Amino acid sequence: MSPPMDWRQPIAVVDLETTGLKPANGERVIEVAIVRLDGLHDAHPVRYSRLVNPGRPIPASSTRIHGIDDTMVMGEPTFAEVADDISQLLDGAVFVAHNAPFDRGFLEAEYRRLGQTPPEPTAVIDTLKVARTLFAFPSCALGSLATRMQLNLIDHHRALADADATADALRRM
Repeated sequence: MSPPMDWRQPIAVVDLETTGLKPANGERVIEVAIVRLDGLHDAHPVRYSRLVNPGRPIPASSTRIHGIDDTMVMGEPTFAEVADDISQLLDGAVFVAHNAPFDRGFLEAEYRRLGQTPPEPTAVIDTLKVARTLFAFPSCALGSLATRMQLNLIDHHRALADADATADALRRM
């Protein structure tokens, strides 16, 4: 059994937007957001948000979900150019995401492309899994959870808005 969680430790709430669903198919990260809290109840977290040039076209099917298109990422840094910033924000923190295997999988794939080892979290919390365990909601997708929990989620499917809502959901759960 795992030791109890110390909610005073650093927490990095992560959300990514991508060109598709599977990094194994060559899909790439196009937006990264990290809300880094110095403990669960940090009133002034560090908020990081960055569009990323994936070096490949963004499919229209993906743009319909998050609204990010090729012109928006043109001239933005590549993942290689923001990897150090991301590593610093994730270093020594609990990794939190709504559907954590998705976000961790994409980050791991991006770091592997660079020949680097991704930052190792102190623990991983998947708020989707937590919500499914706690609630008998028909859907625990972030939008549904935000509605039921009355979370402030404006601009859903943009990374920073989703990371902020995930941090709020974590606090309430």
